[in-house]
Amino acid sequence: MPAVFRCRAALVCSAAVIAVLSSISATAHAQDSTAPAPAAPPPAAGEMPAGQPLYEGTHFGIGTSFNTTSPVLLLAPQTGPLLLGVGLAVDYDRNKATDQTTSDLVLVGAYMIHNVFPFAMGPELDYSTQIMPNGFKNFALSPGWAFWYAPWKAPIVIGGAVFLNIAVADGRGTVVSTASPAVRIVFGFH
Repeated sequence: MPAVFRCRAALVCSAAVIAVLSSISATAHAQDSTAPAPAAPPPAAGEMPAGQPLYEGTHFGIGTSFNTTSPVLLLAPQTGPLLLGVGLAVDYDRNKATDQTTSDLVLVGAYMIHNVFPFAMGPELDYSTQIMPNGFKNFALSPGWAFWYAPWKAPIVIGGAVFLNIAVADGRGTVVSTASPAVRIVFGFH
Protein backbone atom coordinates (compact mmCIF):
# COMPACT_ATOMS: atom_id res chain seq x y z
CA MET A 1 0.00 0.00 0.00
CA PRO A 2 1.46 3.37 -0.92
CA ALA A 3 2.48 5.72 1.90
CA VAL A 4 -0.13 8.33 0.93
CA PHE A 5 -2.94 5.87 1.55
CA ARG A 6 -1.41 4.72 4.83
CA CYS A 7 -1.21 8.32 6.06
CA ARG A 8 -4.77 9.04 4.97
CA ALA A 9 -5.98 5.79 6.62
CA ALA A 10 -4.12 6.68 9.82
CA LEU A 11 -5.58 10.18 9.74
CA VAL A 12 -9.15 8.89 9.27
CA CYS A 13 -8.65 6.21 11.92
CA SER A 14 -7.23 8.69 14.43
CA ALA A 15 -10.06 11.15 13.69
CA ALA A 16 -12.63 8.39 14.33
CA VAL A 17 -10.92 7.43 17.61
CA ILE A 18 -10.86 11.08 18.75
CA ALA A 19 -14.57 11.50 17.88
CA VAL A 20 -15.53 8.35 19.81
CA LEU A 21 -13.42 9.31 22.83
CA SER A 22 -14.82 12.85 22.93
CA SER A 23 -18.41 11.58 22.76
CA ILE A 24 -17.72 9.10 25.58
CA SER A 25 -16.21 11.81 27.76
CA ALA A 26 -19.08 14.20 26.98
CA THR A 27 -21.60 11.49 27.90
CA ALA A 28 -19.78 10.75 31.15
CA HIS A 29 -19.60 14.46 31.96
CA ALA A 30 -23.37 14.89 31.26
CA GLN A 31 -24.19 12.01 33.63
CA ASP A 32 -22.14 13.54 36.45
CA SER A 33 -23.79 16.96 36.36
CA THR A 34 -27.31 17.42 37.70
CA ALA A 35 -29.36 19.38 35.23
CA PRO A 36 -32.45 21.21 36.55
CA ALA A 37 -35.76 19.48 35.85
CA PRO A 38 -37.78 21.08 33.07
CA ALA A 39 -40.58 23.38 34.29
CA ALA A 40 -44.14 22.11 34.08
CA PRO A 41 -45.98 23.59 31.12
CA PRO A 42 -48.46 26.32 32.06
CA PRO A 43 -52.17 25.49 31.76
CA ALA A 44 -53.71 26.18 28.36
CA ALA A 45 -55.36 29.55 27.86
CA GLY A 46 -58.80 29.63 29.42
CA GLU A 47 -58.23 26.40 31.34
CA MET A 48 -58.79 26.46 35.10
CA PRO A 49 -56.64 24.23 37.31
CA ALA A 50 -58.58 21.85 39.54
CA GLY A 51 -59.33 23.11 43.03
CA GLN A 52 -59.42 26.82 42.09
CA PRO A 53 -62.53 28.90 42.90
CA LEU A 54 -65.14 29.24 40.18
CA TYR A 55 -65.77 32.84 41.25
CA GLU A 56 -62.61 34.75 42.17
CA GLY A 57 -61.47 38.37 41.89
CA THR A 58 -63.65 41.22 40.66
CA HIS A 59 -65.43 40.82 37.33
CA PHE A 60 -68.49 42.01 35.47
CA GLY A 61 -70.89 39.95 33.44
CA ILE A 62 -73.99 40.18 31.34
CA GLY A 63 -76.57 37.55 32.05
CA THR A 64 -80.09 36.47 31.42
CA SER A 65 -82.58 34.36 33.31
CA PHE A 66 -85.39 32.34 31.76
CA ASN A 67 -88.32 30.97 33.76
CA THR A 68 -92.13 30.99 33.56
CA THR A 69 -92.19 34.79 33.58
CA SER A 70 -90.47 37.08 31.10
CA PRO A 71 -86.70 36.85 30.64
CA VAL A 72 -84.52 39.16 32.71
CA LEU A 73 -81.41 40.89 31.38
CA LEU A 74 -78.84 41.52 34.15
CA LEU A 75 -75.61 43.44 34.62
CA ALA A 76 -73.77 41.22 37.10
CA PRO A 77 -70.77 42.55 39.05
CA GLN A 78 -68.97 39.96 41.17
CA THR A 79 -66.23 40.17 43.76
CA GLY A 80 -64.90 36.91 45.15
CA PRO A 81 -67.78 34.60 46.11
CA LEU A 82 -70.24 37.52 46.39
CA LEU A 83 -72.44 37.82 43.29
CA LEU A 84 -74.64 40.83 42.62
CA GLY A 85 -77.00 41.72 39.83
CA VAL A 86 -79.23 44.51 38.66
CA GLY A 87 -81.55 43.97 35.74
CA LEU A 88 -84.73 44.70 33.88
CA ALA A 89 -87.63 42.50 32.79
CA VAL A 90 -90.20 43.69 30.25
CA ASP A 91 -93.44 41.83 29.55
CA TYR A 92 -96.07 42.58 26.92
CA ASP A 93 -99.33 40.64 27.32
CA ARG A 94 -101.97 40.76 24.54
CA ASN A 95 -104.17 38.09 26.14
CA LYS A 96 -105.84 40.43 28.62
CA ALA A 97 -108.90 42.55 27.84
CA THR A 98 -106.55 45.45 27.20
CA ASP A 99 -102.97 45.15 26.05
CA GLN A 100 -100.67 45.52 29.01
CA THR A 101 -96.95 46.23 29.16
CA THR A 102 -95.17 45.79 32.48
CA SER A 103 -91.58 46.38 33.45
CA ASP A 104 -89.79 45.13 36.57
CA LEU A 105 -86.55 46.19 38.23
CA VAL A 106 -84.64 43.15 39.54
CA LEU A 107 -81.91 43.20 42.23
CA VAL A 108 -79.97 40.01 43.02
CA GLY A 109 -77.48 39.12 45.74
CA ALA A 110 -75.85 35.73 46.29
CA TYR A 111 -72.95 34.28 48.27
CA MET A 112 -71.28 31.12 46.97
CA ILE A 113 -70.63 28.88 49.99
CA HIS A 114 -69.25 26.07 47.82
CA ASN A 115 -66.95 27.74 45.28
CA VAL A 116 -64.65 25.18 43.61
CA PHE A 117 -64.22 25.07 39.84
CA PRO A 118 -66.30 23.99 37.88
CA PHE A 119 -69.23 24.20 40.37
CA ALA A 120 -70.49 26.82 42.83
CA MET A 121 -73.62 27.06 44.96
CA GLY A 122 -75.02 29.16 47.76
CA PRO A 123 -77.92 31.22 49.10
CA GLU A 124 -79.46 33.93 46.96
CA LEU A 125 -81.94 36.72 47.59
CA ASP A 126 -83.83 38.34 44.70
CA TYR A 127 -85.93 41.49 44.93
CA SER A 128 -88.09 42.62 42.04
CA THR A 129 -90.48 45.53 41.89
CA GLN A 130 -92.81 46.68 39.19
CA ILE A 131 -91.69 50.05 37.80
CA MET A 132 -94.31 50.29 35.05
CA PRO A 133 -97.34 50.79 35.14
CA ASN A 134 -97.67 50.83 38.98
CA GLY A 135 -94.32 52.31 40.02
CA PHE A 136 -92.94 50.45 43.06
CA LYS A 137 -96.37 49.44 44.45
CA ASN A 138 -95.97 45.72 43.76
CA PHE A 139 -92.84 43.76 44.66
CA ALA A 140 -91.58 40.24 45.24
CA LEU A 141 -88.89 38.96 47.58
CA SER A 142 -87.45 35.55 46.68
CA PRO A 143 -85.00 33.77 48.99
CA GLY A 144 -83.50 30.67 47.42
CA TRP A 145 -80.50 28.51 46.59
CA ALA A 146 -78.45 29.10 43.44
CA PHE A 147 -76.32 26.63 41.45
CA TRP A 148 -73.63 27.58 38.89
CA TYR A 149 -71.60 25.38 36.55
CA ALA A 150 -68.82 26.22 34.06
CA PRO A 151 -68.54 23.31 31.59
CA TRP A 152 -66.52 25.16 28.91
CA LYS A 153 -63.18 26.94 28.66
CA ALA A 154 -65.08 30.09 27.61
CA PRO A 155 -65.99 32.63 30.36
CA ILE A 156 -69.59 31.39 30.37
CA VAL A 157 -71.43 29.90 33.33
CA ILE A 158 -74.87 28.33 33.37
CA GLY A 159 -76.99 27.99 36.43
CA GLY A 160 -80.29 27.50 38.08
CA ALA A 161 -82.00 28.27 41.35
CA VAL A 162 -84.85 27.13 43.56
CA PHE A 163 -86.88 29.89 45.26
CA LEU A 164 -89.63 30.62 47.73
CA ASN A 165 -91.51 33.57 46.18
CA ILE A 166 -93.14 36.14 48.48
CA ALA A 167 -95.19 38.56 46.33
CA VAL A 168 -96.77 41.67 47.80
CA ALA A 169 -99.39 43.35 45.63
CA ASP A 170 -100.77 46.76 46.59
CA GLY A 171 -104.29 46.28 47.94
CA ARG A 172 -104.39 42.52 47.30
CA GLY A 173 -102.22 41.16 50.14
CA THR A 174 -99.29 38.76 50.15
CA VAL A 175 -98.96 35.54 48.16
CA VAL A 176 -96.33 32.93 49.08
CA SER A 177 -95.44 30.23 46.54
CA THR A 178 -92.62 28.12 45.32
CA ALA A 179 -91.16 29.67 42.22
CA SER A 180 -90.29 27.72 39.12
CA PRO A 181 -86.56 27.15 38.82
CA ALA A 182 -84.88 29.54 36.42
CA VAL A 183 -82.21 28.71 33.86
CA ARG A 184 -79.47 31.33 33.75
CA ILE A 185 -76.59 32.07 31.43
CA VAL A 186 -73.85 34.62 32.25
CA PHE A 187 -70.97 35.77 30.08
CA GLY A 188 -68.18 37.22 32.22
CA PHE A 189 -65.63 39.84 31.30
CA HIS A 190 -63.25 42.12 33.23
